[in-house]
Amino acid sequence: MRTGEWMILILCWGLIIQSWRGAWPAGFGGAAGKAAVIGIISTGIVLHAVTEGLRWQMVPLYIILLGFASRDVIRLVRVKPLQRKGGSLEASHGNAFHARPQSRSRIWTGIQAGTVTVGLLLASALPVLLPVPRLPEPDGPYAIGTLTYHWVDRDRQETLAPRSVTAGPRELMAQIWYPAQLNGKETRQDYAPYVPDLSRWSRAVAGEYPVPAFLLSHLSLVKTHAVNGAEVSEERERYPVILFSHGFPGTRFTNGAQLEEWASQGFIVVSIEHAYSALATVFPDGRTAMLSQGVPEFTDNEGWDEFITEVWTEDVRTVLKELKQVNRQDPHGMLTDKLDLERIGMAGHSFGGATAVQALMAEPDMKAALNMDGSLFGGVAPAGGIGKPLLIMTARGRGTQPGENAEEPTDAQLKEQGINRETYQFIVKEMPKRKARALRGGGLELTITPASHMSFSDYHLLSPLLAWMDGVEPMKTNQTINNYATAFFKAHLYGTAEALLKPGKTAGTTPAGESEVLIKY
Repeated sequence: MRTGEWMILILCWGLIIQSWRGAWPAGFGGAAGKAAVIGIISTGIVLHAVTEGLRWQMVPLYIILLGFASRDVIRLVRVKPLQRKGGSLEASHGNAFHARPQSRSRIWTGIQAGTVTVGLLLASALPVLLPVPRLPEPDGPYAIGTLTYHWVDRDRQETLAPRSVTAGPRELMAQIWYPAQLNGKETRQDYAPYVPDLSRWSRAVAGEYPVPAFLLSHLSLVKTHAVNGAEVSEERERYPVILFSHGFPGTRFTNGAQLEEWASQGFIVVSIEHAYSALATVFPDGRTAMLSQGVPEFTDNEGWDEFITEVWTEDVRTVLKELKQVNRQDPHGMLTDKLDLERIGMAGHSFGGATAVQALMAEPDMKAALNMDGSLFGGVAPAGGIGKPLLIMTARGRGTQPGENAEEPTDAQLKEQGINRETYQFIVKEMPKRKARALRGGGLELTITPASHMSFSDYHLLSPLLAWMDGVEPMKTNQTINNYATAFFKAHLYGTAEALLKPGKTAGTTPAGESEVLIKY
């Protein structure tokens, strides 16, 4: 939660507790005290709205505060000074403070207190469990700029669009983060939104999945560190390039924590959104591309091999072609001759990680690749290894991982997980063989504990509940990922010596309890 939201939450609890106690501190019991409470509530909500922005998760707390303010306004208007009559207090307009049986009063007070407590707990839980996600502050020396591109590859036909859409050439959206220099006059409005075109994007998601559009509206309040269309830093003539491929179904922005960090470290980062394989893609003219029904079934291993090779890896080839045009003449007028296309690397998460490995094998210009917890679908590496720098990051939970000292699952257990025996054998036997083959000849594997598959994205930043369910510490894990990724790309695109990449272990050793284990093959 943000600072203003914590203040509102604390104020709500303070007012509730004070109401239970009955007696106000000296100076707050009279009209002046009520006016002060009204002023504090009004000022707090206004400052929060102006500096942070209102959001629906806070509505119950807003209502509670406004209820207190309304109550005090009514009391200020209606209540007259009390007069003493016959040794007891009576209101001057005739409404006496009638005595009630003590036991009945206590029961009623207890019921009220319990009801209010439960209500306030529920109201407090909503913004705590669904906060405005906070992206980590980038550690690099550069400010960050960002630009968005729409590319059409007329040499490729779109094969994933639904039948209701007229088939046309393959279209891709991409967002580029780059080292920038700011003029010091930037306002909050100059910074890029976390979700581009959020209103259209959220409506598209709501139309496809059981997720109301308003549920995602608070993502408009996420503060990024990238300025739209900022000038490119003049620190260097050109900058090395890192391509990025998201997971399935991700988006070009669901790894914002990594993308911003790498740009701040001196790389031009190009995030590809694989249309019809992303959660939702919004094109500049308002058209949307949702997750296609034409993707392979989950258990179709051969289908995924072909899909990664023939669709996602071809998307990478399209982007490389478009980047050459951007370097010749950027339509935005910012990146012309700023990309060092002799020094290109690629990173990806999940299926995007598999795509990065495929691009490393297929593209001569690709110098190094980072696979973040991606099964190696696609073509199999040569027997002697890829022959280029490759780092594979692997997540390990606190418990035993599938295939590690575990008994062979029964068919019934596999069915519960939604996979068959063939798929299981492919995962636990074929995939390790593919990984060992790809890493052969000097590849690196980093095992991070504790971490889950989704630790390599912004997923756990969306709610502390998600992090708790997976047993991870998202900020710490993100820092580890960024430290190693930055060192890896600096070593192989900038040519700097990186002490972090010196493996402390040899292949085959993964001691339990260690948070990071780097193995060289």
